[in-house]
Amino acid sequence: MVPDSRARWAGRVAGWLLLLLGATGALGLLPGLQFLKQPVTGFSPLSLVTGLSLCALGAGLVALVSGKRTAGALGAAGAVLVAALAVTQYLLGVDLGINPIAGSAAASGLSSSVRVSIASAMLLGLAGAGLITLASPISPHRGRLFAGGFGCVVVAFALGILLTTGIWNLEQQAGLLAGSSFQTLIGSLIGGSCLVFIAWSADPTAARSAYWLPVSVGAGCLVTAIFLWRALIIYEDDRVRGQATIAARTARREIYGQVQTGTRLLSRIARFSSPPRPQSPNWSSSMVAITRDIDGLLAIAWTDSTAKVTYVAPPTADADTLRSQLQRGLEAALGGTPPASWHSATMYFGIGTEGQTFAAAVPICVPAGCSGHVLGVFDAASLLEPVLDNPGEGYAFTILTSRGASLLTSREPPAGARNLMDRSSFKLGDLNWQLQVGATRETLQRLRSKLPDLLLLAGLLVTALLPLTVRLAQMTWSRARLVERVRLNLALETATDGIWEWDVPSGAAIRSATLWRHLGYGPTEFPAKIDSWMSLINPDDRAAVQAAMAAHLAGKTESFEAEYRIRDHLGGWHWVIDRGRVVERAPSGVPLRVLGISADVTERKRTDEALEASERRFRACFDSALTSCRSCSTSMGECWRRIAPRWTSPVRRSSSCAVCRSGIPRSG
Repeated sequence: MVPDSRARWAGRVAGWLLLLLGATGALGLLPGLQFLKQPVTGFSPLSLVTGLSLCALGAGLVALVSGKRTAGALGAAGAVLVAALAVTQYLLGVDLGINPIAGSAAASGLSSSVRVSIASAMLLGLAGAGLITLASPISPHRGRLFAGGFGCVVVAFALGILLTTGIWNLEQQAGLLAGSSFQTLIGSLIGGSCLVFIAWSADPTAARSAYWLPVSVGAGCLVTAIFLWRALIIYEDDRVRGQATIAARTARREIYGQVQTGTRLLSRIARFSSPPRPQSPNWSSSMVAITRDIDGLLAIAWTDSTAKVTYVAPPTADADTLRSQLQRGLEAALGGTPPASWHSATMYFGIGTEGQTFAAAVPICVPAGCSGHVLGVFDAASLLEPVLDNPGEGYAFTILTSRGASLLTSREPPAGARNLMDRSSFKLGDLNWQLQVGATRETLQRLRSKLPDLLLLAGLLVTALLPLTVRLAQMTWSRARLVERVRLNLALETATDGIWEWDVPSGAAIRSATLWRHLGYGPTEFPAKIDSWMSLINPDDRAAVQAAMAAHLAGKTESFEAEYRIRDHLGGWHWVIDRGRVVERAPSGVPLRVLGISADVTERKRTDEALEASERRFRACFDSALTSCRSCSTSMGECWRRIAPRWTSPVRRSSSCAVCRSGIPRSG
């Protein structure tokens, strides 16, 4: 629990802001309020799961600073659970319902409402872990230190993501890793800053010298650098993959254009052909010439209305085999359709088992009806090679058949670009080919930059230098305090017996070595704790000293002052006067450091006690003489004038009266 009033106030404000930011995730699902999910263009929209996690963190923070540890721990645990599920799904590649698997049916419908990026998951998880440490039953001091460490990491991480997203648009896979909504980043900054403030306000002196501050700053810088380095690599890979997709789209368009060139030639042949075969001998020589001029065209065949191949040009040794393959393929493509229904588009079907050869069938039709087909037999590799073999484009193309056999490969992409290839399938009639397009080495060098590596190097340098700078600042501050204490000690030891300093939160107390030596102790004989000195105080004076100190720490007195007895190494008692004042307080007013001076007044005390005893004796004698003189009606002044020269010891009242009677005549 956080006892500091300012920290409680800051926790409530931060908690309600987190609740407000998280609620926009739910309101953004309503019609007309979609802008609440993405108020800043360039940042990812706030998903429903992330919004609910922010609400859980806000509710947990408000409950925690209100004294409800269990409720605070439950709210933080909800955010940690969501973060753990998102990270587990990303690492294992399984669908746990947090991030829909890309390409699945759930991905399109649920991505905007349940998608949680890894950066958002890390921010939510670290902030939740900080709240759990505050709510845990461990030492409050240690819990605040852990919470401050988590808060530093969250603030550094959120700032890095915020700046990077403002410069680069982290989309697609990069968005899944490091993309976060604007509300999540702002909420993380608020929550992390609140955790740091809680740790700092509890003990700013210890926070300035504690080891957790540079360690947590370094951890935050390291995590941020690694995440952004990986996100920029994925960002550039997405750009390479996007360029490959554009090249693949262009290649498919050119492939269709190349095939259509051969198909249009067959259509012109069919327009001037009459089955069952060309009637003129010039046709045969013309067809042979056409097969030589058209890329990939192996043969031209004619069929009759029964789909029987009647003529193949040019004649080949395996013409019978080719006829049977063409006839089977055409019959399968027609599927028993009568000639009256052949006024359809050109049909394509494969020949053989490997799928490297295919045929295009164009019907021979007149207004009266269709009487057959003109078939063009193409070698796919030879037909498509002029289209794909273009080194100037900077991409490697591979076409695979439906059986996975390589149909055509222009160039082999580098090993590092295989996972960046665009893989798409396209159909040509009954043919189903797969086109793979990958960037060449030159294209990779052009599209990829040195920015991710430079960012990682800069992040590592900051990770090494920033914690070192923080630690040096802490050491400088501690050294300045030490120099101040030594200088003050040298200045005061000339006028008093020593100075003392008490660090209230830790209980550490330092007394001047001069004072310890004066009491007969070694400077290191007792631990540097306030209890060590209190144990030497006389039990009769200890309660008064503690009460005076408590009153000053509570602000009831302007300074602390106490006079008491202290035991020396021989068992004797020395009178000591302590005067001090609180010189440093926390922002909430809690005392942190007390500085004072001590003086041994034993000799003065003894002199004062002797003087006081003498005065008491004198007063007793004086009162006794006055009473005696009054009883004998003698003038007091006259009585004292006669008695004082002979008064060397206390005189009894009766003798005093006798002296008065004997030395002074009675008046009247």
